[in-house]
Amino acid sequence: MAGNDIAEPLRWAHGVACLEDRETDEFCMLAIANGTVSECDDCALQYVASRVNANYAPDSISDDTFSEMVSSCSVAATLYPVPTASSDGPTQPT
Repeated sequence: MAGNDIAEPLRWAHGVACLEDRETDEFCMLAIANGTVSECDDCALQYVASRVNANYAPDSISDDTFSEMVSSCSVAATLYPVPTASSDGPTQPT
């Protein structure tokens, strides 16, 4: 096992723990853990975006599944960037 194999899940978890709702500026994790977010809430979409094709995230989802979710929520996909292999986990749009 390489050091990166240990670091990647921790980096992902740190990124998720630091997600903030863009409207309230509150951290998302408590609402996600309590199940008080709906599928189309900003926090939910950021969290799910972080899991797209992420083999180190629990229950990784596909690009297509996330695209369908974003489409059903009628939000711009550009607001919820999907991490790439070289990214550091969940990202905030600029």
